[in-house]
Amino acid sequence: MVVKRCLLVLVIMGLTFLFTSTAHPATKSEIASLRGLTGVRVAVEDLRTEIKKDLPFDEDQIRVDVELELTMAGIKVLSEEERIKTPGNPHLYVNLTIKRLLNMPIFYFDIEIDLRQGVYLDRNPNINLIGTTWETGVTGVIGNDKVSEIRNVIKDKLDIFIDDYLSVNPKGEK
Repeated sequence: MVVKRCLLVLVIMGLTFLFTSTAHPATKSEIASLRGLTGVRVAVEDLRTEIKKDLPFDEDQIRVDVELELTMAGIKVLSEEERIKTPGNPHLYVNLTIKRLLNMPIFYFDIEIDLRQGVYLDRNPNINLIGTTWETGVTGVIGNDKVSEIRNVIKDKLDIFIDDYLSVNPKGEK
């Protein structure tokens, strides 16, 4: 039984890494969509209740981690009131899906970070929608003893956003 479980874990891990797409570099248009942003509001999707008890963190800690990294990079974190008043209503959306694999000591995770802001249709500029203009993500598996490392994976993906943001909004320029 133990051998079958180990084999299953190896197969799942192999398939995950085989089919996991690496984060693609942002396109010029995606990076250009960050130009002129004065800040972002951070929104973190709620984690599923049944998984929260198995994690050493929650969505509030993820939000605080993200807000701290943005602030340290010189990117203003907007309050909800500021976001509403900011052209485009920009918010950085963090979606974290975590599932335990078959009652085993490993977790599957999927992290998506995207910037959502107001966009207009070319054919009808009167139609204003919220759309994703920049995104990155990663999928993987991690053992119980390393699940806290998911916070570092989020930070690594957030660093990509920060680098892209700063490439079109250098510090000191307003």
